[in-house]
Amino acid sequence: VKRLVPAELDEEFFQFHFGEEVKDEEAARSFIKDELQKFYETEAKQFLNMNIMEEVLAETEVRFPEAFLKRWLLQMDKNKEMEESVFDKQFETFLKEMKWQMIVSELGRKYQIDVEVEEVSRQLQMRAYNYLNSQMGYADPEMIRQIYDYMMKDKNQYQKAVEELMTAKVFDKVREIIQPVLQEVTIDSFREEVKALNEQIKERNLTEHF
Repeated sequence: VKRLVPAELDEEFFQFHFGEEVKDEEAARSFIKDELQKFYETEAKQFLNMNIMEEVLAETEVRFPEAFLKRWLLQMDKNKEMEESVFDKQFETFLKEMKWQMIVSELGRKYQIDVEVEEVSRQLQMRAYNYLNSQMGYADPEMIRQIYDYMMKDKNQYQKAVEELMTAKVFDKVREIIQPVLQEVTIDSFREEVKALNEQIKERNLTEHF
């Protein structure tokens, strides 16, 4: 017969669950409060970014040679056997992705936003760490270095990191310009707004930008 016994809330318990600096219940409550605040600040910033993206896409007119682009895409083997309805939906997404990248590039030039090699390096190091940590539960330094070296040499991985950093900086600049007004809301109402916007974006197949 097994019996569950409540753990003793001593210093060892708090340090094991929250880190060496947390030694009592008061410190644990403060730690949890800080972590929740960081989480919702990140969620709020991402929610604002999604709103900015939706508004900018809706208000910016860009014309593409659609007939030419369709012919070009249909020449690719992976698209030749695709159903017309599926292709049309993916083509619409393709155009929106192109439009968004053009907007980001133009705003980057307008506000003289640059991405430094050191920033790309840190981004790829963090990506290598997160990948190993999620797959293995820990991140071996030597394996991090190997994956990092591979990504730094891979043009696609490197360019993707540059684009992510540029997009983040453009969002930072736009938020600085528009000076959003802080509004206090309940957690439930915020979650509902995020859910509604996520569903809207999912319908437009734009989630890969976040």
